[in-house]
Amino acid sequence: MQIKEIINPCNIKHGGTVNDTEIALLGMWASVRASVVASVWASVWASVVASVRASVWASVWASVVASVGDSVWASVWDSVWDSVGAYMSDFFTIANWKHVDHEPGKNPFQPCIDLWYLGLVPSHDGKTWRLHQMCNNAKVIYER
Repeated sequence: MQIKEIINPCNIKHGGTVNDTEIALLGMWASVRASVVASVWASVWASVVASVRASVWASVWASVVASVGDSVWASVWDSVWDSVGAYMSDFFTIANWKHVDHEPGKNPFQPCIDLWYLGLVPSHDGKTWRLHQMCNNAKVIYER
């Protein structure tokens, strides 16, 4: 049973111009990713995320991978994977995330989820953060 519709960011039309809110979301995601992604994924991947992985994989992952793959795939694999994982966390309500300093009941990955719902997927090559407009073949529309 699927309770929530799976959203493919490749199907969301983004205007192509990044605004201050989206830049702020990218900054928040960069901060979250730097501090907690590795430890959280180690603790929840096998149990929570695995339960929706097949559904998300079938409908979203392949198109996100294909789109980003055409642009900067080799250098951003981990950050794109983290974006997909962050999106998958939106399918669960977890009051207290292990290894994360956050407000109880709030998803620490919400900045990335919000970008996803705008049709944007962030990537990072170890030096530069980018926002990809997914409906336009993962075109990079912002770098910092």
